[in-house]
Amino acid sequence: MWMFREKLMNVEFNKKFKPRTPSPSIGIEDIIVTDYVGGMSRDEIRKKYKISDRMVVRLVRESGNSLRTATESRRISSGLTIDCTAFNNFSEPLAQYFYGLILADGSLRGNSINFCIKNTDAKILEQFQKYLGMNYGLKFSSAFDNRTLKTYHRCTFAVSEKKIVDRLKEQGLLQAKSCKETLPKFDWLNSRDFWRGVIDGDGHIRLQETRALALVGSEEVVNGFIAFCNNFNLLQTPRKASSKFYKNLELFKVQLTADDAERVARFIYREGDTALERKLVTVLNYPSKLKHLTGNQE
Repeated sequence: MWMFREKLMNVEFNKKFKPRTPSPSIGIEDIIVTDYVGGMSRDEIRKKYKISDRMVVRLVRESGNSLRTATESRRISSGLTIDCTAFNNFSEPLAQYFYGLILADGSLRGNSINFCIKNTDAKILEQFQKYLGMNYGLKFSSAFDNRTLKTYHRCTFAVSEKKIVDRLKEQGLLQAKSCKETLPKFDWLNSRDFWRGVIDGDGHIRLQETRALALVGSEEVVNGFIAFCNNFNLLQTPRKASSKFYKNLELFKVQLTADDAERVARFIYREGDTALERKLVTVLNYPSKLKHLTGNQE
């Protein structure tokens, strides 16, 4: 019975299909698949080539391509763009940096990645938008706080793409992750880019007068940062995470001071094209008080 239906489909294809003349190297079926991959909807292809939707589905699947989700179809019809291969390779510096930033300052909700930051820091979200190949998702707004009687200007960014979020979850990124953040599966121990993203999100740097660098987060992440520093022999003074409670949540913190703070900050921020601008300026614009670099910092 199945073979009979298949023959009927082939008859329908041969009778109704009136193709443009293909080049010798490209068959009619290849043209249909190319049109679909290029953004045409199944309905558009069905009407253009006068074939059934079932035929379109079969040709796309047999070519090894996946059918678009409803979200992807709406995005294409609206002229919105996104690179669904983002976070496909966690050996890339940008993937490591933005993973660290999401871990520290972003959130996952369902299949969405969300940020809300001060509008003065919006440039970093513009860089994230560019990394994702997007032409949408960034919004600016203002809100009046009755408690402080001040108006706050903010920048928000949201993207919904299951394929990308699934890759982040595979690395261990959690929803409702506050105080429960875990270290990723990629090589965080040797990644300046990852820790620069984390410090940009949940860290504090001060290099004028009293020098300090602090990081707040889960016990695992804070201890991981200390391990990273020790891995490159950046600390002259032994450090450990201290805990405190905030709104019934246990937070952990490590604070570096003096030469240790400056040495770690310059090591993390001296290379890499992506960083929160105000923290990068803090590191690069103040003359060094270090007499010499120590440890394995190259």
